[in-house]
Amino acid sequence: MISIASKLKTIENKLRKDNNLGGQIDYNEQMAWMLFLKSLDVLEEKREKQAKLSGRKIESILDKKYRWRTWMHSDMTAEEKFHFVRHELIPYIRKIDTTPERELVASVFQQIPTKFMDSAYTFAEVLDLIDELDWRTLEDSQIITQFYEESLQKMGSAGRQAGGEFYTPRPLIRLIIKIIDPKIGETIFDPFMGSAGFLVEAFQYLKNKKPSAREYEKLQSGIIQGQEKKPVPFLLGVMNCILHDLYGAKLKRGNTFAQNIRQIDPSDRVDVILTNPPFGGEEEKTLLENFPYPTSATQVLSVQYILRRLKPGGRCGMVIDEGFLFRTNEKAFVNTKKELLEENNLFAVVSLPQGLFTAVGTSNKTDLLFFERGKPTKDVWYYELTGKFTKTKPIKDSDLEDCWQKFQKRAESENSWIVSAEELKKRNYDLTAKNPNRKEELTHKPPKELVKEIEEKEEKIKFLLNELRELV
Repeated sequence: MISIASKLKTIENKLRKDNNLGGQIDYNEQMAWMLFLKSLDVLEEKREKQAKLSGRKIESILDKKYRWRTWMHSDMTAEEKFHFVRHELIPYIRKIDTTPERELVASVFQQIPTKFMDSAYTFAEVLDLIDELDWRTLEDSQIITQFYEESLQKMGSAGRQAGGEFYTPRPLIRLIIKIIDPKIGETIFDPFMGSAGFLVEAFQYLKNKKPSAREYEKLQSGIIQGQEKKPVPFLLGVMNCILHDLYGAKLKRGNTFAQNIRQIDPSDRVDVILTNPPFGGEEEKTLLENFPYPTSATQVLSVQYILRRLKPGGRCGMVIDEGFLFRTNEKAFVNTKKELLEENNLFAVVSLPQGLFTAVGTSNKTDLLFFERGKPTKDVWYYELTGKFTKTKPIKDSDLEDCWQKFQKRAESENSWIVSAEELKKRNYDLTAKNPNRKEELTHKPPKELVKEIEEKEEKIKFLLNELRELV
């Protein structure tokens, strides 16, 4: 049986032959919107079966003429199919409304596709390959996660970072969700949703609690929310939700950083934020005026935004790069961390090993932050995850079980400890996970370990150099 990865590779190789497509971003976009059209057909089929069982009538998202199964399996020639999709289907989708589902699908196609393939025959071959995918047999939305992960990695390898966005391994997402423990009825939000991995996993987490019919309806009422700046990740996020039956998510295209956080209405605040914000991306300087502590560092802006988007008592679990923790040479970093500690409860920090995200385009060291809005921090529970993870040896849920068990008791051990807020203030808000229980080796360290330590120090040097470049 041909693997999903092999089929995606075959599709990409077909796209590379087209004269009108010029690089990885173009290939990603073409695959994304075609996969999306196929996913809509899967959703329509599910909705029809559910409606039939419950005796309800529903309005289809797409009229029958425009559904994948209708035009894809018609007797149209390659040229006719190419003309139909370009000049009839896409313009039609961009104008549909009357229901929230239709409006969401229309929003996906407002800026996609930006290009069309040149060859009608290559276009037809790609459609045939996508049509062969039987999505009903796939577990954990393998198409979406694998496509998104590999596309980000390829753009990173080509020197075209995806705006600081990096795919988040599912075991990390599941750990974050377990620690935050969202409840049915709470508003859950990812302001930098990418392919909506956090939203889909949160939905699955709540479904596992076996909600009643009324509670399940609540889950589908728009209390699970996401926002994404870029059109392709947004399309993938919508598709991911659709394939996981999360058709009631409230998803929005837009730049989160463009919102003036000083003017967030209390009614727009949420109970839970789960996210992996961009780090290393760039924003327009005019947007920095929206923040109390302006900086070009998007990871700092994201924390400032989250603190103001949460309700009092609201909780956040997020991925953050190491630079946010250790940097004390810029006021924006220090002031943001001071607010995080003095006005909010930073109750846990999980230090992740260097290279965990290397397989998806970045060697940055990262950490997990967990905090609650509205009450000052007394102390912070730290955990240091060790191990070497690569693309061929990805992190697993079992690798995080020790962290989960110790977190529940805030246990102290060789790889977990507690630091008082007062001590962190004395460090000028350097929040780095400095394990006091780690035994210093008196013997010579192995070369691999020395290389790892050098890489970690180089990351810190890179941050400082970038800062100097901005000042020059």
